[in-house]
Amino acid sequence: MSRATLLVVIQFTLFGLIGLAFLLLPHTGNALLRTVGLVLVGSGLVVAFLAITEHQRAAGQTPNVTPTPKRSSQLITSGLYQFVRHPIYSGVLLCGFGAAVYQSHLVTAVLVAALYLLLSVKSRYEESLLQRAFRDYTAYMKRTGRFWPGSDI
Repeated sequence: MSRATLLVVIQFTLFGLIGLAFLLLPHTGNALLRTVGLVLVGSGLVVAFLAITEHQRAAGQTPNVTPTPKRSSQLITSGLYQFVRHPIYSGVLLCGFGAAVYQSHLVTAVLVAALYLLLSVKSRYEESLLQRAFRDYTAYMKRTGRFWPGSDI
């Protein structure tokens, strides 16, 4: 199994585990935490949808699930991509953080932290490939955050 495939398998395994934890474990958050969690989940869905839409509009194709750039891909720096290099990951992470806050259970929080670590590793690997594919990618990295504007963590 290639490194790219392994990263995707782990990613979707974590999605499944977070979903199971959310469904099966008790929700201990109070009304305020549930409201904040729902706002984060909703915001994450909007961010992910806008990023996917911008990718589709700018590249004429859907984003690749694996970190390997498609041969016909191009560097996208418009829309949310002008602020962060991985806005789809940002949306996914906002959803995960929101679910963890809403549920307020340690297991869900640990799984979301694991997802954050995995997406950090996956994005670094993806960026090494993107730097080879696009000569402007290094300059783009210097002016945009990885998941959050102005931040490379």
